Amino acid sequence: MQDDKIFLDSLKKTELFHGISDTDIKQMLVCFDGKKRTFTSGQMIFNAGDKISQMGIVMTGRVYMETKDVTGN
Repeated sequence: MQDDKIFLDSLKKTELFHGISDTDIKQMLVCFDGKKRTFTSGQMIFNAGDKISQMGIVMTGRVYMETKDVTGN
């Protein structure tokens, strides 16, 4: 359960969850169908043009975004 506390403390540092209690954040995550996911280096999260119905918060690490045109540039 220590991991959950660390996770909630990290979320509370974001603008989205700033000033919101742990209990309310947990309820919000249930309503949002929130999931904690881990990606490996180089793994694709979304492709350009994907219809997205989710939001993400990067807790650790980085996300590199790039776009390519039809010729690969």
